[in-house]
Amino acid sequence: MDGGFDPDCRRCMPWDEIEQGGYDEQIDFMKKLIELRKSEPLMRERNFHFPAEYDNSRIVQFEKIGWSEKLEILVNASKEDIDILHSGEGKVLFSRKLKGSTLEAGGVCIRFMSL
Repeated sequence: MDGGFDPDCRRCMPWDEIEQGGYDEQIDFMKKLIELRKSEPLMRERNFHFPAEYDNSRIVQFEKIGWSEKLEILVNASKEDIDILHSGEGKVLFSRKLKGSTLEAGGVCIRFMSL
């Protein structure tokens, strides 16, 4: 849902726009993440940590670690593109705005990596 700071944070659900397909891209995005959570056991693990590998404070990185593998989740909330670390490693399970080893501004990357 869209919204801003108070009092704009209390908008009504835009049912008409949803029914007309105005939110299809966002809905598909959420469905993909839900399916990934259902199919990937590490996504349901409660243990995670925040490594500090990126200098930019607008890069959110966290990892869910299993016995011999980990899931790395990167969110680029900055206004600039970044080169993701360990770009040749792992299998990308989900991405948005990932071009090669560059995670564009507003992008997301979830990848499975062996330890």
